[in-house]
Amino acid sequence: MLEPGPMGEWTFKDMAAHLAAWRNVRIPMLEAIGRGGAIPPPPWPAEMDDDDPINAWFRERDRDRPLDDVLADYDGSFERLAAAIEALPENVAHDPNALPWAGGTPAVDIDFTDHLHDEHLPDVRAWLAARAPASRAWGTEANPLIHPVTGERIVFRRRARDTGGEFLEMNLMLGPSGFVAAEHVHPNQEERFEISGAPAMFRVDGVERLYQPGEVAIVPPGTPHVWWNPGDGEVTTLIQFRPALDTETFFETFFGLARDGKVGRKGLPSPLQLMVLARAYNREMQLPRARQRVLYPIAVTVAPIARALGYRGRYDKYSGPRSGT
Repeated sequence: MLEPGPMGEWTFKDMAAHLAAWRNVRIPMLEAIGRGGAIPPPPWPAEMDDDDPINAWFRERDRDRPLDDVLADYDGSFERLAAAIEALPENVAHDPNALPWAGGTPAVDIDFTDHLHDEHLPDVRAWLAARAPASRAWGTEANPLIHPVTGERIVFRRRARDTGGEFLEMNLMLGPSGFVAAEHVHPNQEERFEISGAPAMFRVDGVERLYQPGEVAIVPPGTPHVWWNPGDGEVTTLIQFRPALDTETFFETFFGLARDGKVGRKGLPSPLQLMVLARAYNREMQLPRARQRVLYPIAVTVAPIARALGYRGRYDKYSGPRSGT
């Protein structure tokens, strides 16, 4: 709020102070009109009669005010303005000549927020939208992918776009007693794990082994595997998928659904959503062969129905708009 924002060199603090300042001018005027008293003069120098120099005067006056003070004034001035309007007698509120600055509009017909909406809100929205992809990017240190049921947390280190699709690299942290939602296969990818933090238990092609910090586990393409945290500490892994394919989007979708509460107690989405995911990410992720033989023909049949009902393999809210859209 202290960096230049939607109004050129003005900060969000400047804008909040600017809006509060104008409200604070109107409030005593409305209170005086309601009492039938004399309207007090405005706070700026008498020779100023144009909005631009008045706004500059307000900005200079409020430049060094603490942010908390400005925000409290912004909120408080809105409440005081509403109270002053509500306190106007009925005859005054409906009198088109009661407010000398209103150009013949009675108080009951004035939108006292129109300056914000007309002059500033479009700029604010445009400024925020331009920064949304960075500020809302998932899978970063500041905003990791989190699966609240399984205890997994993902931070992408090198995405597919960074490696030309050669590989996807990410840290996956697994909390105490955390687990991967289901045994699975990557039919077209090698998956490599570097273990750090606490030990991790793997079952690869039916064989269980406890991997210690510093060890590396490599799962060849097409090999059933699953892993979990058997202890009380946090497991940290550095994982590479070769090639990357669309694995990043799968995790964004799968973890996004979990974050939104759209998974069951085992951490898996609803059956219809699963059918769509199974169809969309068949290259990246499958069940072990016997179960895949049963599931995939069902997914081919059911996925179009599920998509017609609104289920998707990818959601803009989790992965952002597609490139070029």
